[in-house]
Amino acid sequence: MTNWTNSDGLEVKFGLDAAKLGKVSSGRELEQHITVVLDATDTALTGGRVDSDNPVLIPAGSYITQAFFRVITAFDSGASATLDLGLGIEAGTYTGGDEDGIDVAIAETAIDTAGKVVVCDGALVRGTAVTGAVDLYPTYDVDTAAFTAGKGVLHIFFIPPAVPA
Repeated sequence: MTNWTNSDGLEVKFGLDAAKLGKVSSGRELEQHITVVLDATDTALTGGRVDSDNPVLIPAGSYITQAFFRVITAFDSGASATLDLGLGIEAGTYTGGDEDGIDVAIAETAIDTAGKVVVCDGALVRGTAVTGAVDLYPTYDVDTAAFTAGKGVLHIFFIPPAVPA
C-alpha cells in the first residue's frame, strides 16, 4: 500500500498497513473476575465473609460491572429466609462497604433449586465505585431464618482502580 510522510514528518499509512498499527480496545481486558463459594452450613444470622477459607478482596475504588449468584445445591431454611450479598471488612462489620451492595433480600424461592442463577442488582453493581480506603471482602447476611442447606457460587466482575502514573 502507499504510505507517505506529511509536512510534520509523521508517516501516514493507508489500507492494510494502517490496520496493522494497533489493536482496538473494548476495555473488557481491564475487567477482572473473582468467584467465591457460599456454603449455607457455614452461614450465621450475624453475617460474615463469603468463602472465608479462600479470602479474596475487591480493591477499594473498583467499579463492579456485574455480579451473579449461581446455585449449586438448593438452599433451604424451613422458613422464608432471605440472603443479602455485599462487601465488608470482617464478619458482621460492613465499615467502608455495603452489607447488601451486591444484592438485597434474595428470596429463598430464587435459590431453592440447583442451577438457578440470580443476576445481582445491588447499589454497588453498575452503581458507584467501591468507596473507602481499604480493600473489601465479599460478604453475606441472612435475614428471617438461618439456612440449613444450600451452596452457591458468587461471581463478581470488576474493573480495578487506575494505577497512579
